[in-house]
Amino acid sequence: MGEADWERARITQGRPAAGTELTPDHNPLEAGLCHAVSLEKGCYIGQETLAKVTNTNGIKQQLWGLQLSCRALPGATITTSAAEGAEVIGRLTSYVNLEQNGHFGLGYLRSRKRGVQVPLEGITVEVDGQPAKVVNVPYVTRQLPKQQTSSSSSSSASIPSSSPTAANADVGIQDRAAAAKQAKAAEKAAQEAAKAERLKAMQARLAAWQATQQQEQQQ
Repeated sequence: MGEADWERARITQGRPAAGTELTPDHNPLEAGLCHAVSLEKGCYIGQETLAKVTNTNGIKQQLWGLQLSCRALPGATITTSAAEGAEVIGRLTSYVNLEQNGHFGLGYLRSRKRGVQVPLEGITVEVDGQPAKVVNVPYVTRQLPKQQTSSSSSSSASIPSSSPTAANADVGIQDRAAAAKQAKAAEKAAQEAAKAERLKAMQARLAAWQATQQQEQQQ
């Protein structure tokens, strides 16, 4: 498979790529990578943020496929239809010409309005003023990852802001810090003991030398 074929397959399947869909402006949940995110494994940068987004279902934008009516450039503005006020709701991130099958692209669309999730699949939008249909793509998953919960907690119990993994990580950091402090104290004690031994040996040699001097004077 050549590079052009791979890019065509990537875009039509909805697989996000670094530099286009995967940028500092978008998190993995927005990119449709819910299946690749774990909130229970280890401790990594951004884990607490993803946990909070999951807890509140706070995804504000999502990656969708776009059946375009003509060519378009990545970065093109996506708006609602002119009849709905042409409100900006996103931007095109990738585009491919499917020849006989038309034009296709990927783009991030705003998925919440006034705090409420809005349905996007099947709606008509405009990309640089030209009509386009929002469609789902196979690679994207929108089912948010699950967090581990205590068996004693009821389903209506509030979820703490910090994940169990983050709490365990904090305990681990504290344990390592305490161990390092103890090791440093032990090292300092050993150095003090060695210093005392050297001083004791010097005092013994001095006493022996003084005794020798006294004997020589008496002779």
